Amino acid sequence: MMIYYTSPHPDSMYSTVKRNLDRLTFSSLPIDLCLQPIMLLLLLVCSALWATLIFAGLIAGCVYRLRQDGAISVHKASMTYLSVHSVLFYALSLLLPSSTALHLQGLWLVLFFVLCQYDRFIGRYGRYRREYEDERCCTQLRGEVLKQEYLRFEHILLYFSLATIALIIVALSLGLPALVLTLLACVVAIGSIGTLSLELVHLAWVKARLDNDFWIPVMDDRQQTIGRVSSTAPHSTLGRLPLVRLIAFTEGMIYLEQANTCQHEPCYDTPFDTWLQEGQSPYEAAQQMIDQRFCGVKRAKPRQLLHYHTEAKGGQPLSVYFFAAELDAPDLLLIDCKPIEGKWWPLAQVQPQLAQKDFSHYLRLELPYLEQTVLLAHRLRARLRES
Repeated sequence: MMIYYTSPHPDSMYSTVKRNLDRLTFSSLPIDLCLQPIMLLLLLVCSALWATLIFAGLIAGCVYRLRQDGAISVHKASMTYLSVHSVLFYALSLLLPSSTALHLQGLWLVLFFVLCQYDRFIGRYGRYRREYEDERCCTQLRGEVLKQEYLRFEHILLYFSLATIALIIVALSLGLPALVLTLLACVVAIGSIGTLSLELVHLAWVKARLDNDFWIPVMDDRQQTIGRVSSTAPHSTLGRLPLVRLIAFTEGMIYLEQANTCQHEPCYDTPFDTWLQEGQSPYEAAQQMIDQRFCGVKRAKPRQLLHYHTEAKGGQPLSVYFFAAELDAPDLLLIDCKPIEGKWWPLAQVQPQLAQKDFSHYLRLELPYLEQTVLLAHRLRARLRES
């Protein structure tokens, strides 16, 4: 039996992180938190006056950008707190007996801690309060999740600030040499930038998960929508959830991967399946899978072969829309997820083994229709070309 393996799509951790970071927009960031480490870096290389002036310019640039994006009202409280922070910092820096970088960084972090506590107890987290034009519960929930992520970011910076303030107090009380104090100021600046970078990656991951969340309609046996559930918890006792499945075939072969769709153990199944989104047609869902995962083979078009009812692993009732898509050659399909155990199987070898546990119960229902329709038509066209 000849089995063809596909080539894995070259996708690294770097490209995954970059793809998630690209989802972040300027207006979606907690800008006041993101600018905190920048000020610590400025204080390392500038005097208090110049650092404050440059920082004020950054605030003005952020305000201008937010006005361009129409998001200034969302960040108005944050920009206000940041401006007050800068003014208080410069005013108090004039009272310091010594103005080394470490002294100034300590003063900035103390003010950051005080203003955060004021916002928490007096302002009721006004910096993170959002008003949504879209009042749907899904939008509200996403906003609450982002708010909690911003608060998590703030708490990490607060812990960093307290630890740094304690370190500065110990260093100054010990009367360490100026060179050591300068090195400590560098560590504080670099540590804050590193903390910011890690939190931006985490925020991008959270936002990517939220952006990928969608509603799944719940249907009765007559295909009428009777409710909806979130894709993060695809389960309903009210009716059936619509699942769109697609099989890629070429030259009398179908592409299968190891999956967990069987009741007891991993088995082979098509990797191309997705929940039908609210407001989306089954054909659109099938075409979306082709466009996203067939590595740019846009000319491949799905063809619906079957619609049937079954149950998923765990007993969830399903309404399954089965599609097929033909490729000109097996090497045109590059799988961008897990290429392990991904194979092109000759259909003539799969059919006699369908009753075994090595293949999913979905395939037992679908492959006869695939063979009787599309593959039969393909054979007839091949004979006509030969004659």
